[in-house]
Amino acid sequence: MEVYDAKKTTTEVRQANRRMDNFWVLIISMALVVGLFAIIYFVFFASTPPSVIS
Repeated sequence: MEVYDAKKTTTEVRQANRRMDNFWVLIISMALVVGLFAIIYFVFFASTPPSVIS
């Protein structure tokens, strides 16, 4: 069990880093998922015959 260390910063105590790697992974992965669904939607919409749309 670790003991309290007065020399550690709040970032070290939280076991985080200042570059916010988890934040960027979340943002980039969500953008990729949204982009993938948009591509699938537009490909499906483009391949639908015009008679079905109207």
